[in-house]
Amino acid sequence: PTHYDPDGYVSTLESFVPELDSVIKQYALEGLHCFRQRLFFASTVMFGAASEKAVLLLLQSIGDAETEPQRKDEIMQLLERPRLPRIFEIIRSILDHLIKEKAIPYSIHQGSTEHILSLFEMIRVHRNDAVHPIAEQVNKTKVFLTIQTLPTALEALYRLIKWFKENRI
Repeated sequence: PTHYDPDGYVSTLESFVPELDSVIKQYALEGLHCFRQRLFFASTVMFGAASEKAVLLLLQSIGDAETEPQRKDEIMQLLERPRLPRIFEIIRSILDHLIKEKAIPYSIHQGSTEHILSLFEMIRVHRNDAVHPIAEQVNKTKVFLTIQTLPTALEALYRLIKWFKENRI
């Protein structure tokens, strides 16, 4: 996808994820418009928000699939008051367990752990750089890399979301 063509980029996202959430789409589109105007802080925040929304959708699907009441309750509380480090711990723990037990097919989880960790780092580092007073510089290269990797990360997350919607854990 190219950052010079926002509509083409959104089409690329939709080709990777046909059922893409409209909020994620809007964040990505606004992030690209900011990037084209060299508003790298704003672009970073938009792409961070798009990624965070995708992670919350994954957590929601895990919560809906969860059969253990205590873990389900914790997930629902995190959806009400998100704490990203804890969210990623839970997602990773559940995925690691399902992968180890061979409960989730390889075709579904392939690359998902790496993409989720990458999203977490992108949200944490880049967005924090953009919104904290002691921020580092958000540069064009960092944002460009986010733009380039988001489609495959979303594709991996949406494979998982679909699987959790169709299965109980």
